[in-house]
Amino acid sequence: MAGGYAESQNLKADKAWTLAASTIIQGIVLAGLYERSAAIPVGGATAYRNYARIAAKYPVGKHEFHINYGVAGSLSTTPDSGATQVTLAYNYNLTEKTRVYAFATRIGNKQNASYSFLDNTPDGAANSSIALGFRHNF
Repeated sequence: MAGGYAESQNLKADKAWTLAASTIIQGIVLAGLYERSAAIPVGGATAYRNYARIAAKYPVGKHEFHINYGVAGSLSTTPDSGATQVTLAYNYNLTEKTRVYAFATRIGNKQNASYSFLDNTPDGAANSSIALGFRHNF
């Protein structure tokens, strides 16, 4: 279990409190995360948001199968501004430090949300991504 607090000061103050935990049950790694954030603009109303994610990893030899699901709640100042994200992934560990991977993910935005991998995503748009990659830890 772990917890954290982050704060940044720019044109507004952003604050976040996070709590996460993981466990292993019969070889399956399960994890969860909850975050409460606040965006505090100068002279404006504070916007609060809740975020949660659950994840599972099932390792079998050199193979790993992953699934995770996240929910960003609506901002307290903007109705229907939440989103969901689901990701399915597969890793093959070539060595202890090197792996190849593939994943597919989809973000579903509510009417007033524009979470995305790219800039200028229209509010309410859903978007998906697939990836193939190679990772080496030095």
